Amino acid sequence: MPKPIQLYYDFLSPPSRALWIALKWGRTPFADCPIALRKFEQLTDEYKNINRFQKVTAIVDGNFHLAETVAIVRQRSIQQPAISQVCGGTGPR
Repeated sequence: MPKPIQLYYDFLSPPSRALWIALKWGRTPFADCPIALRKFEQLTDEYKNINRFQKVTAIVDGNFHLAETVAIVRQRSIQQPAISQVCGGTGPR
């Protein structure tokens, strides 16, 4: 069984919150990796290795790192069409 993706998010960020909900509704297995923006955790060197722009939202899928909520939704829609239906899209084009 493949390892679930890691989702780096903060509920203070509306795009992060929306992506978290979409992944839950789409039944995507993921590991919660909360980042506390109010504590500036996104500015650590450890997080910079995950997302060089040091912003939330980001995912890690094996060695594949992806930032920006829209890019993540597009990538996950290709991997899992249920995400596209949850987000109101019509699927991969």
